[in-house]
Amino acid sequence: MSMGFTFAERVHCRDDYGANGWFSWVIFKNDRLQFALFRRMSGVAATVFSRGGMTVACCCGLVGVAALCAAPVSSLVFTAGVAATVAASLTLQIRSVYGGDGAHQMNIVVGVAILVGFNPWLGPTEGQLSLIFITAQVCLAYCAAGIAKLMSPIWMKGDALPKILSTAAYGSGVGFRLTQRVPTLSRLVSRGTIFTETFFPLALVAPQSILYGFLAWGVSFHVANATLMGLNTFLPSFLATYPAIVFTWHLLH
Repeated sequence: MSMGFTFAERVHCRDDYGANGWFSWVIFKNDRLQFALFRRMSGVAATVFSRGGMTVACCCGLVGVAALCAAPVSSLVFTAGVAATVAASLTLQIRSVYGGDGAHQMNIVVGVAILVGFNPWLGPTEGQLSLIFITAQVCLAYCAAGIAKLMSPIWMKGDALPKILSTAAYGSGVGFRLTQRVPTLSRLVSRGTIFTETFFPLALVAPQSILYGFLAWGVSFHVANATLMGLNTFLPSFLATYPAIVFTWHLLH
Protein backbone atom coordinates (compact mmCIF):
# COMPACT_ATOMS: atom_id res chain seq x y z
CA MET A 1 0.00 0.00 0.00
CA SER A 2 2.79 2.46 0.87
CA MET A 3 4.23 2.11 -2.64
CA GLY A 4 0.93 3.36 -4.05
CA PHE A 5 1.58 6.85 -2.68
CA THR A 6 4.94 7.00 -4.45
CA PHE A 7 3.52 5.79 -7.77
CA ALA A 8 0.55 8.15 -7.60
CA GLU A 9 2.85 11.09 -6.87
CA ARG A 10 5.14 10.17 -9.77
CA VAL A 11 2.21 9.86 -12.17
CA HIS A 12 0.97 13.27 -11.06
CA CYS A 13 4.46 14.73 -11.65
CA ARG A 14 5.13 12.72 -14.84
CA ASP A 15 6.18 15.87 -16.72
CA ASP A 16 9.37 15.80 -14.65
CA TYR A 17 10.44 12.87 -16.84
CA GLY A 18 9.73 14.72 -20.07
CA ALA A 19 12.30 16.24 -22.42
CA ASN A 20 12.01 19.57 -20.61
CA GLY A 21 11.54 18.16 -17.13
CA TRP A 22 13.78 18.01 -14.09
CA PHE A 23 14.69 14.37 -14.80
CA SER A 24 14.96 14.41 -18.58
CA TRP A 25 16.57 11.22 -19.90
CA VAL A 26 18.52 13.34 -22.38
CA ILE A 27 20.51 14.56 -19.38
CA PHE A 28 20.35 11.61 -16.99
CA LYS A 29 21.39 9.02 -19.56
CA ASN A 30 24.91 10.44 -19.30
CA ASP A 31 25.05 9.09 -15.77
CA ARG A 32 24.32 5.59 -17.09
CA LEU A 33 26.60 5.48 -20.15
CA GLN A 34 29.35 4.04 -17.98
CA PHE A 35 27.42 0.75 -18.06
CA ALA A 36 27.79 -1.31 -21.25
CA LEU A 37 24.18 -2.50 -21.09
CA PHE A 38 22.86 1.06 -21.38
CA ARG A 39 25.24 1.81 -24.26
CA ARG A 40 24.18 -1.30 -26.20
CA MET A 41 20.47 -0.79 -25.55
CA SER A 42 20.30 2.99 -25.70
CA GLY A 43 17.14 2.95 -27.84
CA VAL A 44 15.28 0.63 -25.47
CA ALA A 45 16.41 2.68 -22.47
CA ALA A 46 15.24 5.90 -24.14
CA THR A 47 11.78 4.39 -24.58
CA VAL A 48 11.49 2.81 -21.13
CA PHE A 49 12.84 5.85 -19.28
CA SER A 50 10.93 8.47 -21.27
CA ARG A 51 7.96 10.36 -19.86
CA GLY A 52 5.58 7.84 -21.39
CA GLY A 53 7.59 4.83 -20.28
CA MET A 54 7.85 6.01 -16.68
CA THR A 55 4.13 6.81 -16.63
CA VAL A 56 3.35 3.27 -17.77
CA ALA A 57 5.72 1.81 -15.16
CA CYS A 58 4.12 3.80 -12.34
CA CYS A 59 0.61 2.90 -13.54
CA CYS A 60 1.62 -0.78 -13.55
CA GLY A 61 2.85 -0.27 -10.01
CA LEU A 62 -0.53 1.19 -9.02
CA VAL A 63 -2.32 -1.80 -10.56
CA GLY A 64 0.04 -4.07 -8.63
CA VAL A 65 -0.76 -2.30 -5.37
CA ALA A 66 -4.50 -2.69 -6.04
CA ALA A 67 -4.02 -6.39 -6.79
CA LEU A 68 -2.03 -7.18 -3.65
CA CYS A 69 -4.52 -5.27 -1.48
CA ALA A 70 -7.51 -7.11 -2.96
CA ALA A 71 -6.12 -10.65 -3.16
CA PRO A 72 -5.46 -13.14 -0.33
CA VAL A 73 -1.90 -13.14 0.99
CA SER A 74 0.41 -15.60 -0.79
CA SER A 75 -2.05 -16.15 -3.64
CA LEU A 76 -0.93 -15.95 -7.26
CA VAL A 77 -2.70 -12.61 -7.75
CA PHE A 78 -1.09 -11.25 -4.58
CA THR A 79 2.35 -12.39 -5.70
CA ALA A 80 1.85 -10.92 -9.18
CA GLY A 81 0.80 -7.63 -7.59
CA VAL A 82 3.88 -7.52 -5.35
CA ALA A 83 6.11 -8.39 -8.31
CA ALA A 84 4.61 -5.53 -10.34
CA THR A 85 5.19 -3.02 -7.54
CA VAL A 86 8.77 -4.19 -7.00
CA ALA A 87 9.50 -4.01 -10.74
CA ALA A 88 8.08 -0.48 -10.93
CA SER A 89 10.07 0.59 -7.85
CA LEU A 90 13.29 -0.82 -9.28
CA THR A 91 12.60 0.96 -12.58
CA LEU A 92 12.36 4.25 -10.69
CA GLN A 93 15.59 3.48 -8.86
CA ILE A 94 17.47 2.51 -12.03
CA ARG A 95 16.11 5.54 -13.88
CA SER A 96 17.86 7.90 -11.50
CA VAL A 97 19.45 7.64 -8.08
CA TYR A 98 18.96 11.38 -7.66
CA GLY A 99 15.83 12.79 -6.09
CA GLY A 100 15.13 9.56 -4.24
CA ASP A 101 14.96 9.08 -0.49
CA GLY A 102 14.95 6.51 2.28
CA ALA A 103 11.23 5.97 1.86
CA HIS A 104 11.67 4.64 -1.67
CA GLN A 105 14.52 2.39 -0.54
CA MET A 106 12.38 1.05 2.29
CA ASN A 107 9.59 0.35 -0.20
CA ILE A 108 11.97 -1.80 -2.25
CA VAL A 109 13.24 -3.64 0.84
CA VAL A 110 9.72 -4.39 2.06
CA GLY A 111 8.48 -5.32 -1.41
CA VAL A 112 11.31 -7.77 -2.11
CA ALA A 113 10.96 -9.33 1.36
CA ILE A 114 7.23 -9.86 0.89
CA LEU A 115 7.75 -11.21 -2.63
CA VAL A 116 10.28 -13.75 -1.34
CA GLY A 117 8.48 -14.68 1.88
CA PHE A 118 4.82 -14.65 0.88
CA ASN A 119 4.12 -16.59 -2.29
CA PRO A 120 2.30 -19.84 -3.18
CA TRP A 121 5.51 -21.89 -3.32
CA LEU A 122 6.81 -21.29 0.21
CA GLY A 123 5.52 -22.01 3.70
CA PRO A 124 4.90 -19.94 6.84
CA THR A 125 8.50 -20.21 8.03
CA GLU A 126 9.76 -18.19 5.07
CA GLY A 127 7.05 -15.61 5.72
CA GLN A 128 8.18 -15.27 9.33
CA LEU A 129 11.78 -14.85 8.23
CA SER A 130 10.78 -12.10 5.80
CA LEU A 131 8.98 -10.22 8.61
CA ILE A 132 12.04 -10.55 10.84
CA PHE A 133 14.18 -9.22 7.97
CA ILE A 134 11.88 -6.20 7.53
CA THR A 135 12.06 -5.54 11.27
CA ALA A 136 15.86 -5.69 11.22
CA GLN A 137 15.98 -3.28 8.29
CA VAL A 138 13.74 -0.63 9.84
CA CYS A 139 15.53 -0.88 13.20
CA LEU A 140 18.84 -0.45 11.40
CA ALA A 141 17.48 2.55 9.48
CA TYR A 142 16.35 4.31 12.66
CA CYS A 143 19.49 3.42 14.61
CA ALA A 144 21.86 4.53 11.83
CA ALA A 145 20.02 7.84 11.53
CA GLY A 146 20.22 8.33 15.28
CA ILE A 147 23.94 7.59 15.45
CA ALA A 148 24.62 9.96 12.55
CA LYS A 149 22.80 12.73 14.45
CA LEU A 150 24.55 11.77 17.68
CA MET A 151 27.91 12.42 16.02
CA SER A 152 26.77 15.80 14.70
CA PRO A 153 27.47 18.79 16.99
CA ILE A 154 24.74 20.76 15.21
CA TRP A 155 22.11 18.17 16.11
CA MET A 156 23.36 17.78 19.67
CA LYS A 157 23.21 21.54 20.22
CA GLY A 158 19.69 21.63 18.82
CA ASP A 159 20.62 23.95 15.95
CA ALA A 160 19.83 21.51 13.11
CA LEU A 161 16.05 21.70 13.30
CA PRO A 162 15.69 25.48 12.76
CA LYS A 163 18.29 25.34 9.98
CA ILE A 164 16.36 22.61 8.17
CA LEU A 165 13.02 24.34 8.63
CA SER A 166 14.46 27.55 7.17
CA THR A 167 15.35 25.93 3.82
CA ALA A 168 13.27 26.16 0.66
CA ALA A 169 13.29 22.41 0.02
CA TYR A 170 12.34 21.10 3.47
CA GLY A 171 11.30 24.27 5.24
CA SER A 172 8.20 25.43 7.05
CA GLY A 173 7.56 29.04 8.00
CA VAL A 174 5.37 28.03 10.93
CA GLY A 175 7.87 25.46 12.19
CA PHE A 176 10.83 27.80 11.82
CA ARG A 177 9.09 30.61 13.72
CA LEU A 178 8.19 28.18 16.49
CA THR A 179 11.82 27.10 16.92
CA GLN A 180 12.85 30.76 17.11
CA ARG A 181 10.25 31.62 19.73
CA VAL A 182 10.83 28.49 21.83
CA PRO A 183 14.48 27.44 21.35
CA THR A 184 14.22 25.04 24.28
CA LEU A 185 11.58 23.08 22.37
CA SER A 186 13.93 22.77 19.40
CA ARG A 187 16.68 21.35 21.60
CA LEU A 188 14.31 18.91 23.30
CA VAL A 189 12.90 17.67 19.99
CA SER A 190 16.38 17.30 18.48
CA ARG A 191 17.80 15.35 21.41
CA GLY A 192 14.62 13.34 21.81
CA THR A 193 14.81 12.33 18.16
CA ILE A 194 18.45 11.30 18.57
CA PHE A 195 17.69 9.23 21.65
CA THR A 196 14.63 7.51 20.22
CA GLU A 197 16.18 6.70 16.85
CA THR A 198 19.42 5.40 18.36
CA PHE A 199 17.72 3.12 20.87
CA PHE A 200 14.79 2.08 18.68
CA PRO A 201 16.08 -1.53 18.32
CA LEU A 202 15.82 -1.96 22.10
CA ALA A 203 12.04 -1.77 21.73
CA LEU A 204 12.14 -5.39 20.52
CA VAL A 205 13.31 -6.64 23.92
CA ALA A 206 11.48 -4.08 26.07
CA PRO A 207 8.05 -4.53 27.68
CA GLN A 208 5.08 -4.17 25.37
CA SER A 209 4.14 -0.73 26.72
CA ILE A 210 7.59 0.60 25.79
CA LEU A 211 7.33 -1.00 22.35
CA TYR A 212 4.07 0.82 21.67
CA GLY A 213 5.62 3.99 23.05
CA PHE A 214 8.37 3.77 20.43
CA LEU A 215 5.80 3.08 17.70
CA ALA A 216 3.67 6.03 18.84
CA TRP A 217 6.77 8.21 18.62
CA GLY A 218 7.37 6.90 15.11
CA VAL A 219 3.87 7.82 14.00
CA SER A 220 4.10 11.34 15.42
CA PHE A 221 7.64 11.73 14.03
CA HIS A 222 6.65 10.86 10.47
CA VAL A 223 3.42 12.86 10.64
CA ALA A 224 5.43 15.91 11.72
CA ASN A 225 7.98 15.36 8.95
CA ALA A 226 5.22 15.01 6.37
CA THR A 227 3.44 18.13 7.61
CA LEU A 228 6.40 20.42 8.18
CA MET A 229 9.06 19.15 5.78
CA GLY A 230 6.98 17.65 2.97
CA LEU A 231 8.45 14.15 3.51
CA ASN A 232 5.04 12.63 2.91
CA THR A 233 6.20 9.29 1.48
CA PHE A 234 8.08 8.38 4.68
CA LEU A 235 4.82 8.18 6.61
CA PRO A 236 3.24 5.21 4.78
CA SER A 237 6.60 3.58 3.95
CA PHE A 238 7.81 3.27 7.53
CA LEU A 239 4.43 2.73 9.13
CA ALA A 240 3.97 -0.22 6.77
CA THR A 241 6.83 -1.95 8.62
CA TYR A 242 5.28 -1.60 12.07
CA PRO A 243 3.15 -4.79 11.88
CA ALA A 244 6.39 -6.71 11.20
CA ILE A 245 7.94 -5.09 14.28
CA VAL A 246 4.98 -6.10 16.45
CA PHE A 247 5.14 -9.66 15.04
CA THR A 248 8.86 -9.93 15.79
CA TRP A 249 8.31 -8.61 19.31
CA HIS A 250 5.70 -11.32 19.99
CA LEU A 251 8.03 -13.91 18.48
CA LEU A 252 10.84 -12.88 20.83
CA HIS A 253 8.58 -12.81 23.88
